[in-house]
Amino acid sequence: MKKLLLFLSKTDLDIYKECPQSAKDTQVGFGLFVLLTGILAFCSGTYAILNMFTEFDWKTETVTFNTSGYVIAPLLGIFYALMIIAIDREVVAAKSKTTALMRLCLAIVIGIIVAIPIELKLLEGRIEKQLIQNYKIENSNETVKKETAFRDLATKKSRLEKRVNDAQEKVDYWSKIMTEELAGRGISKKKGEGKVYRDAKRNMQLHQNNVKNETARLTKFLETEYRDEKESIEKKFEKDQVVQQFDLLSKFQALEQIVEEDKTGSTWWMSWGIRILFVLFEIIPSLIKIMTQSTEYDSMIEARRRMNIQLINTEANRALEDLENDDYTGQTVGNYAPKKHIHQIKTRIIT
Repeated sequence: MKKLLLFLSKTDLDIYKECPQSAKDTQVGFGLFVLLTGILAFCSGTYAILNMFTEFDWKTETVTFNTSGYVIAPLLGIFYALMIIAIDREVVAAKSKTTALMRLCLAIVIGIIVAIPIELKLLEGRIEKQLIQNYKIENSNETVKKETAFRDLATKKSRLEKRVNDAQEKVDYWSKIMTEELAGRGISKKKGEGKVYRDAKRNMQLHQNNVKNETARLTKFLETEYRDEKESIEKKFEKDQVVQQFDLLSKFQALEQIVEEDKTGSTWWMSWGIRILFVLFEIIPSLIKIMTQSTEYDSMIEARRRMNIQLINTEANRALEDLENDDYTGQTVGNYAPKKHIHQIKTRIIT
């Protein structure tokens, strides 16, 4: 784990080994901040990309993510996180306070970019509620038309159901009279299948046919006209409605709308509090670089840099002197030294 943190802080391991513990801890701390920013960048980037695969069901008023989004978003999130880590490595590896100060602005920009998607995720419930509310307002006229059409269709269905129920009630009525006649408690007060019984039976059979006919009419209506007209109403609404988007920009605009409508200011404070928190994560390494004194590690890195420059200049000068004293120099062609001497210069500089 320590090797990973040292890699993220762009630490030279040879010099690191010669440093005191305090300087070592500083380098590990820089790597830790880079790692944390990378993790946050992964979450931020994944969520931002995932919002490209949102699906809104206007019937249930629910927002879901497409299955493919769960595959593509993490892959792009990893790429985004690696890019942020690469930039952060350069930020924390600033060789001087002046360089760190110049890179502080870059760190602030990166912090805001990383913070906004995470902020939207933390406030997602309230934001989606606002977007659904906006959807209802924008489609209020179309919703009224749809509900009126559904209500008329339901009225027609209820009318046919009532006719079936009325016919069935009459069947039950005449069936009861028949039962009472057989028991001797009916209108004629005589047991058996008398004239009243036969009339009741004939009326019951007549209404049974009505029940059958009305049921068939209702069934036909439900299977054809009702179903087709219902689908037609829904298709017309889908065609005429203003489709609500749930992408990253729409959610950010909804957040700004929530902030404006919140008279208490609590949403504004929470929104900016989240942003500032994640910006601090990003700029802390640069701030530490600016506010703290240079560590032994920084001094050794700077000393080695100067020494290498001096060594290169010395070896280059020595190589030129050797060329001037070399009898073979006279055999140069044009303004170019022989390959043998160029190789000598390279060898001396590198070694």
